[in-house]
Amino acid sequence: MLFLEFGGGRDDDRTRDGRQLGFGGWLVPDAFAKLYVDGKVVLETPVQATRVSPTWPDQRKANYRVRSGARCAWSSWDSNPINNHPICVSDMSDLQAEVSSEGPVKVSWAAAVRSCR
Repeated sequence: MLFLEFGGGRDDDRTRDGRQLGFGGWLVPDAFAKLYVDGKVVLETPVQATRVSPTWPDQRKANYRVRSGARCAWSSWDSNPINNHPICVSDMSDLQAEVSSEGPVKVSWAAAVRSCR
């Protein structure tokens, strides 16, 4: 059993083609995140509108059963009225091995955002 929550995220402040994200929400993602274990979504945050650094304070925080060696991945998304768009998707190594140390595990998507957006 693992206690899982998303502590927050930090998106790039530029679009893939180099444009600066605008003011008043223009081009700023309405971000939410998902955690997948063996291909199934086990944790999904609510949408936090127009935030480059979402924290999802109202997300569900709970214990989850994650077997050792399970295939895990996380993704960040931009919520849109017609269809959601992925910001980034990244595989994780063995989640059980990463959380074996004390304290929160920090998984960064900032380095991958430029290639994922």
